[in-house]
Amino acid sequence: MTIPQPMNSTSQLIHTAQALMADHKGLLAMDESTPTCDKRFAAPGIPQTVEARRAWRELLEGMILKPNMVLPGLDCPNQPTVDEVADAPVKCFLQNVPAAVPGIAFLSGGQSGELASARLNATNLGFRTRVPWALAFSYARAIQQSALENLARGRSQCDSGSGGTAASRTVHQSGTARGIHRRNGNPLIMSFNKLSSLDAEMATLLSAVLAIVKVAIISGENWPQFEKQILANLPHNKHLQNLSLLPTCETKFYQYKSTWEQLYAEDFTDQEKEKIIRSLKEVSTDSGFETARVWGEVIEDRGSQITFSALGQEAPIDEKKKWDPDFAKRKTMKASLDKLIPEFSVRLGGTEERR
Repeated sequence: MTIPQPMNSTSQLIHTAQALMADHKGLLAMDESTPTCDKRFAAPGIPQTVEARRAWRELLEGMILKPNMVLPGLDCPNQPTVDEVADAPVKCFLQNVPAAVPGIAFLSGGQSGELASARLNATNLGFRTRVPWALAFSYARAIQQSALENLARGRSQCDSGSGGTAASRTVHQSGTARGIHRRNGNPLIMSFNKLSSLDAEMATLLSAVLAIVKVAIISGENWPQFEKQILANLPHNKHLQNLSLLPTCETKFYQYKSTWEQLYAEDFTDQEKEKIIRSLKEVSTDSGFETARVWGEVIEDRGSQITFSALGQEAPIDEKKKWDPDFAKRKTMKASLDKLIPEFSVRLGGTEERR
């Protein structure tokens, strides 16, 4: 294949693209050497041929996509915010990357470790529960850079300084894949719409973080869910004093002082609850969105928050997704509720009303 030099026209770019995708050509599924390719194909007993490589290249479930983030040029005078950079790649992926792809691992793209960490953290914070793929790094700069800088300053810092730095960075970078990264010494805040049980790895990491910084966990869930999903799996030690828990979207506040104590709860009055519940029922009926089958309570009184779930609080996740995949129904209901109860905040994601 001959590539015209220089490629300075649209026709030349089209010619090159067509040549790459011509019969018996194509982009390989890997950029490794021939001996390495031979070993990888030999392990599962697959012949290392053009046909086999093409077949495996098209196996979406076996693919890890390794792109750069969507970034501005380094000399661009108008550099976007961290959140703007976090939004850009996800919007691109949602339009182009099939849900069958299990993961997307970003390359560095010339970013510093700290900046890349902040951007990946913002991406997972905003989109982790809304995208079908795992989002992570495909490079170790965010973990290694600080340690390598210590090494460059002298061997005396090697054992304690560099090792401690790498361990600390590992804890922080694990957080970026969950949207819980902490920057510049500020308290670490973890915010979740829905809680899920801490697995052993996350419980260990959170306990390690609590040993060195204060952490606040915020969620729309009620206190019993915090006890079941978080505290039941977290090591019970003195570091719990660094943990603050804010259920029902911060309208309740708990801290550990030998036992867990509620410091405040902004509960609704009986009259306020009655008005909110009546409005929810009215909007649900008038919208025509009521369903024949429900799983558990549709309207739940959490004291400082009234939560509405059209299919019931215990509805399977798949059923919830099918009921309102694009949030159009929830947005319609919210618009009506904003008019009926303007003195309260109406939030989507579980349709919750609070002060």
